Amino acid sequence: MDDEGLPRYRALRDELRGLEVRNAELAAKVQEAKAQVQSLRDDEAVIEQVAREELGMISPSEVILFVTP
Repeated sequence: MDDEGLPRYRALRDELRGLEVRNAELAAKVQEAKAQVQSLRDDEAVIEQVAREELGMISPSEVILFVTP
């Protein structure tokens, strides 16, 4: 082993640990995104909320009132 062998090994080991932590964080985010996608496909309440908030849609029984100052 040369003089840089052990320090380099330790640095690479620490880097690997950091990458493993980051990988776990990203895997959790992927699972969360999958759950959101599933709810957007299947949950009518979520679909309605998105339609109202992002698309400005209303239900057929609602009336829009425009108030001018």
